Amino acid sequence: EFLDRPQVPVPERACLAQAWRMFGFPVPAERLQPLQFFAGLVNVGTVPMGLVCIGDYLADEGRWEDHARLIELLDEASRLDIEAGNPGRRQHAYARAVEAYGLWKRGEPEAALAALEGVRRYVAVQPVRWTVGLILMDLERWDEAIPYLRSWWWESLSFVNYDLARAYEATGDYEKARKEYAFF
Repeated sequence: EFLDRPQVPVPERACLAQAWRMFGFPVPAERLQPLQFFAGLVNVGTVPMGLVCIGDYLADEGRWEDHARLIELLDEASRLDIEAGNPGRRQHAYARAVEAYGLWKRGEPEAALAALEGVRRYVAVQPVRWTVGLILMDLERWDEAIPYLRSWWWESLSFVNYDLARAYEATGDYEKARKEYAFF
């Protein structure tokens, strides 16, 4: 319903649909179709968060050459930011998040966590927290996943509440699980 509101821009609609897909929910292909279009338009000037969304989409689609190119674009954006006198950390963190998501989708969760090691404690931007949380859940390292999932709690995204409920349930904290499941 929210995604169908005319005031929600098409890229945001597609990226939110991709987020639902990343968290394991079925998403109709037509909801993701705009990402196919946007993937062909990316360049170093594209908004970095948009690049993360498209990068994760490309990994889910198994388009590994395009995925690698997108990581290169994020690394280039980081270099340009540094040349302009800025730290470049955010773009670097986004690149590592996209890289890690791809590694995880290829069945290499430990390598994915290693790719994030340098940024997850110091530049824990949304895509880093999101990716770490997903990987730790997949590895059933629930206690470790909870802080990453909790960092998203304020977003009021029901898929995060669902995953937090699952994590609390897996650790035996049924009261907190019940509260998170109450969102549904």
